[in-house]
Amino acid sequence: MCSSGTTANIRISPKQPNRPALRGSALALILLVAALHAVVPGNASAQTWGPQAKPPAVAGRNQITEGQEHLEKRRYPAAVRVLSAVILKDANAAEAYLLRGQAYDQSGAPQKALQDFTKYIALRPSDPTGYIKRADAHNFNQDPQAALADYGEAAKLAPKSVPAHLGRGLANSALERYDEAIKDFQWVLTLDPDNSEALGNIGLACMLTGRSLEAVSYFEKALKREKDPRWRSLLEKWIQDMVKSADSRNQAGRGPVRTPAGPSGPLW
Repeated sequence: MCSSGTTANIRISPKQPNRPALRGSALALILLVAALHAVVPGNASAQTWGPQAKPPAVAGRNQITEGQEHLEKRRYPAAVRVLSAVILKDANAAEAYLLRGQAYDQSGAPQKALQDFTKYIALRPSDPTGYIKRADAHNFNQDPQAALADYGEAAKLAPKSVPAHLGRGLANSALERYDEAIKDFQWVLTLDPDNSEALGNIGLACMLTGRSLEAVSYFEKALKREKDPRWRSLLEKWIQDMVKSADSRNQAGRGPVRTPAGPSGPLW
């Protein structure tokens, strides 16, 4: 496994399309890669109701469904308008806050998104979805410390949540806590051994800490599993960069490094 005891820069995971430009090359790299694994609005909203969540009242169901459809089709102003109408009628309409928060988040209004996610968490404290969404918003607001806390809470509530562990790995990476970040990504591999994002994250960690051979190995593993053409393009570029020298190319030809088993238990 690529250990991460050095102080370098490393990054990765999901981002939404209409984000403002990022400052700082290291954090920007994490979030650039994250953008290529963006959560599709439709898929995200499918996780709206957690373990203790209840379906919305019949009176507001049609509007919530309409707002969700607008969100899935990236009609964010329309989604905000419809979901705001639901909230005016019912201040405790948890699903409306979560969906509106996503609409705000993806349309470049992060502070409003954070407020809605916080309201959702207050209404549904046992649902990890709210913590994950708020953590994503913190991550893209360049506040990895706040993101780390929310991803950690989500991981406690749902120890088998891949997004929670991937996100926590990103936040740890942004904070240069590389050992903890790689543990998070390895934990993901225990849940989903073919997860290309986790493999790519480890490869990127190795690349940015100067471990070319290990980086090539993990990038190749990720490339075999990745279907997104944008992400594949980045992986191919990084592999080429790593094998430019004859020495690196010869080492890379010896075959991939076996992906180590994940940590023996939760990290909290």
